[in-house]
Amino acid sequence: GTYSNPGSAVCFNCTSGTYSESRSSACTKCDAGRFSHHDGADACERCPAGTYSHTGKSKCSECPGGEFQDEAEQSACQMCLLSKGLTSIKGSTSCNLCVPKFYSAQATPPNKTGDAAHLECISCPEGASCDVGTFTWSLSIMPGHYRFSQDSADVYTCKFAGNCIGTQPDGARNASLCLAGSGGPTCSVCNEGYYLDVEADRCEACDAIKSSGASTLFYVMAVVALFVVLVVGGGSIYNLQLIRRKLLEWKPTIRLWSGRMSQVVKTMQIIVLLNYNFVETSFGSPTTGGSREGYPEPYSRFVSLFEFMALDMSFLPFSCVVSRRFGHVEALLASTLIPLGVVGVGVTVIVLMRYRDKTFHVTGISQGLVAFIILIVPSVSRTICQSFRCIHYDRHQYAYLVADVSVDCSSRLYEAQLVYAIIATLIFPVGVPAVFVSMLWPLRKRLDPQVGNEAESIAIRANDETLTQSVVAQVFQKYRPRYWWYEIFDMYRRLSLTCFLLIFEKPASMIIFALGIAMLTTVMQREAQPYLDPWLASLSNLAHWQIVLCCVAILLVHSAVVESPNDLVSIGALLLVMNVCLMLAVFTDTKATLRRMAKIEAAVTRHAATTEAMFRRSSDHLKRGSFAIELGALSWGDSSPFDGTDAIELQSNPLRSVDHPSTPTLMTADAATTDARGRAISEGVFVNPLVARGLSARRLADTELREST
Repeated sequence: GTYSNPGSAVCFNCTSGTYSESRSSACTKCDAGRFSHHDGADACERCPAGTYSHTGKSKCSECPGGEFQDEAEQSACQMCLLSKGLTSIKGSTSCNLCVPKFYSAQATPPNKTGDAAHLECISCPEGASCDVGTFTWSLSIMPGHYRFSQDSADVYTCKFAGNCIGTQPDGARNASLCLAGSGGPTCSVCNEGYYLDVEADRCEACDAIKSSGASTLFYVMAVVALFVVLVVGGGSIYNLQLIRRKLLEWKPTIRLWSGRMSQVVKTMQIIVLLNYNFVETSFGSPTTGGSREGYPEPYSRFVSLFEFMALDMSFLPFSCVVSRRFGHVEALLASTLIPLGVVGVGVTVIVLMRYRDKTFHVTGISQGLVAFIILIVPSVSRTICQSFRCIHYDRHQYAYLVADVSVDCSSRLYEAQLVYAIIATLIFPVGVPAVFVSMLWPLRKRLDPQVGNEAESIAIRANDETLTQSVVAQVFQKYRPRYWWYEIFDMYRRLSLTCFLLIFEKPASMIIFALGIAMLTTVMQREAQPYLDPWLASLSNLAHWQIVLCCVAILLVHSAVVESPNDLVSIGALLLVMNVCLMLAVFTDTKATLRRMAKIEAAVTRHAATTEAMFRRSSDHLKRGSFAIELGALSWGDSSPFDGTDAIELQSNPLRSVDHPSTPTLMTADAATTDARGRAISEGVFVNPLVARGLSARRLADTELREST
């Protein structure tokens, strides 16, 4: 550890970073990877693992962060493989940490000298943030997201983002991720004393409602509704004659506009519930994240104005009114028992009316109940079908009901509501259409008499007392005779677009199925033209196309094609404009068609008068053969002459004719056609004046010759 120069009387100590053996005339620098930290060293020490040194160093340096050295006596450190997301802290013998945006699934963090041979860095899950050295237990959950335990790396998007506050900066390791007043899986359950505020997207205290007077308003509305029911019900018993007279006066108008408004409500039901189903399925599929809205803005805001038509009352604060939580089980009971109760009340009113007046016809009330059932079946059926859908979390470790995650799918409560849902399925989505079919099928020959022409069939149907007094008259009266079954078909269409969609677990499969059903039924409705009222036919055509456009919009918005928020707004605005333009085009064309039909009907009347005058003048001397030739020479406008043998049927579609699509050939309207139209109008059913088959020339000649003889 010392040295001396030649002829020196004393020895000198070697400085740190050097050493010497005995009898040395000079000190030697420590080799790389070795060091001497004090003066007078006779040897250099080895640098331990995790450090390094250069030549002549008095101490070893620790490997910097991002580097490691797993061997001793080394002159440099090795770089961590950043491509695998690995890094290290200062002085590490291995790459035992993960870089930002990665985390390690290792249960406990290794120390500087820990073995990291099996360390694997995984990309940070969506909804979480990962700093340097993040492990599963230390994942920072972002607001709007949730995970079930500290040992789980599965992060889920919260359906109600306002309830999920995420990991707080100063929060404890096991601190709750939910806002006060909320809890349960994904913070979707409002605790007792709280209700779900849909606009705020979080649970709010019921005290806020009570202080604002909303609870009082709720009770007042309920009392007013009950008062109206009692007054109307009581008045209907003691003012039968007045109500009967008013109903007869308003019957055509009520029936006409009720059919049109019913079409609007049914369409908005489908559009709103389609959005609900997509959002629910999106959150019910953890791998797809979640979406708060199915439609883009501003169309989404427009649709929200009609959410009440879906008859989904989940947004009402029932939990604050009944002082207990109002979940899916309660909604299932209410949505199934209330319609049955309404039907029961209606039957009771009918019995009371018939008891007071044996001659009173209760057709209007019974048909109103049928219309009510037809209207609510999709909404009720959707609530029933929601009872079968469970969502699995954390690799099937947990299973909850998609519609209400407070219901554990392994609990007895779920099993009980499942049995009830099966019974309700047999009553509503299966039983209601089956009952209508069983009631209509025995009447099928009366509904479609299949006589000479459709106008005569309508006349026969209008004169049939059995049909006019039938409970299911609401089901067939707005359709052409041959399509008496179309309401059943339309009911299954609505169920397919609102209820049967829930069999799909992935949003993409659901939307593709909905788009296919919408396109198929649109084409079928357009080609069949089943409605008697041209305005209702146009409205139905518009409704079908609107549903198709909604499906296309959802498919575009949630595909990889559209990414920019500005593009989403453009699609929403375009959807809104297209709906308005389509509405204007359809109704303008219908109005023009009705005007053209009125002119044609007037021309037909004039033609009939001219033909009748000619028959009278020639009846004394005209023979059958020459008469047929003369009648065959008649023509209207620029159409081809009527040859006396054809019987051209003009379809209910006012834009075309089967035999002469370009220019309709007109014929004399017979007495049956005129009588059918008059009776149908008196019953409130619109009959297209072109729905008629003219009598052949030979038949007209035979009739007039017999009368003249």
